[in-house]
Amino acid sequence: MKILVTGATGYIGAHYVKVAAEHGHEVVATDFNFNQNNIEKYSSQIIDWDFRKPSPMKMSFDKVVHIGAMGSVPLSVKNPWLYYETNVVGTKNVIDFAECDHFVYCSTGSAFDPAASPYATTKYGGELLTKQFKENHSLVRFYNVCGNDGFNKFDTLEIFGTDYDTRDGTCIRNYTHVIDIVYSLQEVVENKPT
Repeated sequence: MKILVTGATGYIGAHYVKVAAEHGHEVVATDFNFNQNNIEKYSSQIIDWDFRKPSPMKMSFDKVVHIGAMGSVPLSVKNPWLYYETNVVGTKNVIDFAECDHFVYCSTGSAFDPAASPYATTKYGGELLTKQFKENHSLVRFYNVCGNDGFNKFDTLEIFGTDYDTRDGTCIRNYTHVIDIVYSLQEVVENKPT
């Protein structure tokens, strides 16, 4: 299966590219920041494309996994246009560029309340575009992704805060391991009928 992955060198994207390649798929990777996570050995083709700008060409794929996005809530409040440009306009540009049998849009749990932040608004906007322009689509919402399987290696993990009303004084959050996310994406890609 030929799969386009946007945001392919990002945290989630790099992990997904590796899993998709290990499952025998032909991965075409695109991103606008190739200064992170070397995915070359997992990709059959790398397209250096800033999807915030329209592509002058179209390509065909079996599946598209659109992971590429801006994802910081505080930065979205400081610079909302950057988020509209990336998460909404960029999504429309990917839709226009990639003819496919199945479009997988990676969203956020924050999209359940689009008014919560410009980030939530723009991810919800991407969901609406996907629903409108791609008949065969899947929307995958997740948040608080953590963990590692070969990318983004760190020597230490810093925990901030020691005065929370918890047993050890640190905050409590629900996290989803990045590998659980990418295997869920792979299941959607492989099992969704086209």
